[in-house]
Amino acid sequence: MEKHVSMNGKKILMVGFGGIGPAVLPLVLRHIDIKPEQINIISAENRNQNLAEREGVRFEQLTLDEHNYKDILTQRLEKGDVLLNLAVDVNSLDLIQLCQKLGVVYVDTSIERWKSQKHIPAMLYERRELVMKHQDQFKDGPTALLCHGANPGFVSHLAKQAVLDIARKEKGADFPVPTTREAWAALAKELQVVAMHVAERDTQLTSKPRGADEYVNTWSVDGFLEEASEFTGFSWGTHEVDLPEHLVRMREDTDRCRAIELSKMGGGIEVKSWVPSGVYNGYVIPHTEAFSLAEYFNCKDDGNFYHPTVHYVYRPCDEAAKSMLDALDKNVIYPEHKRLLLDDVTEGMDELGILILRANNPEVYWLGSRLGVDEARSLVKNNNATSLQVAIGVLSGLILAIANPMEGLVEAEGLDFKRAIEIAKPYLGDFRGHFATWPEAEAPAWTFAELAVSLD
Repeated sequence: MEKHVSMNGKKILMVGFGGIGPAVLPLVLRHIDIKPEQINIISAENRNQNLAEREGVRFEQLTLDEHNYKDILTQRLEKGDVLLNLAVDVNSLDLIQLCQKLGVVYVDTSIERWKSQKHIPAMLYERRELVMKHQDQFKDGPTALLCHGANPGFVSHLAKQAVLDIARKEKGADFPVPTTREAWAALAKELQVVAMHVAERDTQLTSKPRGADEYVNTWSVDGFLEEASEFTGFSWGTHEVDLPEHLVRMREDTDRCRAIELSKMGGGIEVKSWVPSGVYNGYVIPHTEAFSLAEYFNCKDDGNFYHPTVHYVYRPCDEAAKSMLDALDKNVIYPEHKRLLLDDVTEGMDELGILILRANNPEVYWLGSRLGVDEARSLVKNNNATSLQVAIGVLSGLILAIANPMEGLVEAEGLDFKRAIEIAKPYLGDFRGHFATWPEAEAPAWTFAELAVSLD
């Protein structure tokens, strides 16, 4: 297998080894020039310790907190190493700041806080802003790649490719790739892109239905329930119409993004979206790509501000959806009994991509991965369809960060989208674009209110 990049004798320290860590590890060993003894894993739980040790990788059961993280990480990292943070309840900004001081490359998949800080209500947009305000401070430092899994992360590369695909369909196959953020935004506006859905539908089935007070998911139980229990926040496109006041918990308008947070949790609002298997109802789960993509595709023209609505529309597999609804009903965010649906998945696929919606145009365009569970297992061990999509997103970001180690604080939109897709494509199953006609309207306005299943 091709080695995309070399660690040149330096180490990778992986923090967290729950659902995604075991899925990523075989890919790291396959595509990065590194020996198992150059990888160290620390995790709060030991349930996957055997998977690490089977690969010859050192595993330590340790729980990082705000009091011990500096000592633990400083003892295990030196200049030129990489910290891959796949944990929940570990403060992203604290780890980034430490890595900047140590000269260590940093990669994560989500913006996290210490568990002791979770009682502080904060809009996801605000949490991202808290980290991104350090971008200038870190601009000459080691790369710190924020939020690069499947989504957030890899879907931002799909968004660029999808906009380019539409442009080439309408303007000719030789239409050039935009080279600046401003050019990408101007192109999206010219094409009348009003909304981008991260559109995902998981149809995987398990032979072992969930038990009473058991919570399950195909990628991370804790991560999913935490996201689903947050108030729904996303970017509010400039084509949108106002919602009733009682539905809006918070608004934050800047010259980069119009952010909104609704008064319902992510697991409490459904909207219509589309994947190649058809229209579906999905939950509007808060994710940082809703803001990073809107900021990337914003522009001003003659004083008129533009950016599309961007949000995630997730239909989990049936057992995970039941888990989520039960957890929200019982106010359970950190369940005692949880299970990753992995070896017990018998059939199904995960369709994950970006859906582009354009003003007064019933034609939609979806670009993404349709990956079946059997194919996922044949490609990489320790995986189902969903976990492999996340894992290859992590790997593509990790490779780009290692290859470009002095980029400062960056998000997916600042990376080489073509290279990221090239790295991931062999693991994405049926990966291609689909043009289709929306079956339920002739000329939809694509507003959030129009696509919402129920806002009451």
